[in-house]
Amino acid sequence: MTVAEEFLLLAYRNDTGKPRIGGTQLNAALAGAAIVELTLAGALRLTEADEPGHKKGRLVATGTQPDDPRLAELVTVAHGRKPKDAVGKVAGFGAWRSPSQNLREALLHDLADAGRCTAATTKILGLFPTTTWKPNPTGDKSAIERRVRAAVVDATTPDDRTAALLSILHAVDLLPSSPTPTNAPSNAAARKSARANGAAPQSARPSRKSKPSRSPS
Repeated sequence: MTVAEEFLLLAYRNDTGKPRIGGTQLNAALAGAAIVELTLAGALRLTEADEPGHKKGRLVATGTQPDDPRLAELVTVAHGRKPKDAVGKVAGFGAWRSPSQNLREALLHDLADAGRCTAATTKILGLFPTTTWKPNPTGDKSAIERRVRAAVVDATTPDDRTAALLSILHAVDLLPSSPTPTNAPSNAAARKSARANGAAPQSARPSRKSKPSRSPS
């Protein structure tokens, strides 16, 4: 599973099938997860100082094609941008429709097809269709939650993929709320690892005017 798919499973409630955070935050965090996935897959990389033709700290395409063609479409969007700018572009801040929203719907359908969540469509007031996506709590979501909790609560050193996921979850306040031991990896360390892979979690952090729901899944 990709970081983006893992994030979506954790971002949806088991009981209602609705997101645990607002749509703008969800799209921004998913955009960050997609950018991270592209760097982990080697399709994007961060430029370093004194690279001919490139400014430092920009995402550039490597020529490697990711397995998922929908993620491949985002390489062009991110190329030449700072990570936080790439996240904003993919998230579609200020746009009526964003690449992140399209990606979210596609990945949710994939997760449903794979049995990792259950889709149910109803109509609001009998007119407006809406779809809920209930994760399977005993499937892959449970394993992902154990990885996250091991890193945050049990002080297990996360791998790059888990560290990136932790950074995205932290940006939208979806990390486990259990007390963290003093010797556990810090959120700052997780963010540093994710930024090294091209993530910009600060772009997904909700504003003070819009606090996300912290209801348990």
